[in-house]
Amino acid sequence: MSANFARWGWGSLGVMLWLDPGVVRGDWPHPPDDIQELVIPVDGKDSGAEEARRDMGQSLVWPSREWARGVRPAGPNLGEWATKKRGYGLYGDLFGTGGFFALYEPKVDDKSGMPTLALAEHVDAEWQLRGLWAIQMDWLPRDERWTGTEVFTNRETAARVPFELEDVVGDKVPEVIVAGEMMKYRQARYVMKFDPKSHGLELLDYSKMKPVKAGNCMRVFSDSGNKAIWGEWAFLEWKEGKLIERAVWHSESPYNNVDPPFYTARVAGKDGKAEDFKIISGNGWEVLKDGKPFAKVAVTWNTKERPQEWDLLQGAWFFEKLTGLAREDFPERHGPETNDKPKLEKLEDHAKVEMIPGSANEEAQERFFGKK
Repeated sequence: MSANFARWGWGSLGVMLWLDPGVVRGDWPHPPDDIQELVIPVDGKDSGAEEARRDMGQSLVWPSREWARGVRPAGPNLGEWATKKRGYGLYGDLFGTGGFFALYEPKVDDKSGMPTLALAEHVDAEWQLRGLWAIQMDWLPRDERWTGTEVFTNRETAARVPFELEDVVGDKVPEVIVAGEMMKYRQARYVMKFDPKSHGLELLDYSKMKPVKAGNCMRVFSDSGNKAIWGEWAFLEWKEGKLIERAVWHSESPYNNVDPPFYTARVAGKDGKAEDFKIISGNGWEVLKDGKPFAKVAVTWNTKERPQEWDLLQGAWFFEKLTGLAREDFPERHGPETNDKPKLEKLEDHAKVEMIPGSANEEAQERFFGKK
C-alpha cells in the first residue's frame, strides 16, 4: 500500500522543479529530505526499537487494565490517556477492524533519532509493536492535566494533542494526523494510513497545514515560507491502495512587485499525462498550456462596484474549469485547516466572462465554456 507519486513545485525563481515524494518544500528546517527516514523498524536492533519494546509495559498500563476489564472503546468514543509520566495515547478499535490498538508517545531517552510515536496491538494476551516513528511532535495540552511538550511560539494555534484520527481521504477508515514541528507561521502535519496487511501505519505525506477532505480528495498545503510569495495546494485521491495526484493549484505574487500575479494548475489528464497551465493576471487573463498560448479570457463586471470577493470569484472560476474539481473547494477562500465556508457565489452572476476572439482553439473553448 505505497503512495508512489510525485509533485511539481515552484522554486524561488519561478522555475518548475520535479519533487520526489517526501522532498522538503518551502523553508522547512526540520523534516528530512525523505520523510521515510522518520520510520524506525520495529524489529530493528537499534537502541530506539529496543527501548520502545521495554517501555511498552509502562506506557501501556492504562489500556492493559481496560482490556482486562473487558472495555473495548470504538468509533467516536475511543479511550484516551494523558499524564506527565506516561505521555498521551489513544486506545481501542482505532481503525474499525475489531482489533485493540494503542497509539502513544513512548517514554524513551530524549535523543535525536529515538522514537517519539508508537503503535501497538494487543494480540494473544500481549502487546506487539506495529510501528515506530521519530517525528518531532510539538503540541500543547487539551486542558490543564499536564504541561505536554512546551511550545513557545504560536501557543494559540499549536495543536492541543500530538495526534488525532480523522478520515481525510474518504474511504471511511481514519488516518492518523500527527502534529509535527512548529514553524514561524505554520505547524507541520504528517499523514499516516492504516495497512490492513501488516496492521501497521504507512507514512504517506506531510503538509504545512492540517490536511482536510475536499470532495473525494485529501488537500495538503505548502508555501514559500516567511515571505509568503506563493502558496500551493495538492489534491490527492486514494485509489487502489495509493494516493493519486488529481491536481495541484499554485498561487503566486512575485516579490519584485513588477511581474503580475499568476496561478498555475497541474492536472491529471484523461490519458494519464499531466497538463500544466499558467493563468496570468493583466489586461484580461492570459492562459498558457505547457508553456504555449492557450486562451485569453475577458471578465467584464456587471456593475462599477465589484463584489467583495471579486478576486476569489475569478480564481475559483479558473480552478473549476481547469482542474475539474468543485468550485467550492477552491482552497484560497478557506481557513487554514478547514473546508467549511459557505458556498462561493458564481463569477457568472456578477460578470460577463468570454473568450477574446481569435485567442483560443476548440480545445480551450470547450474547456472553459463547453461545446458550442
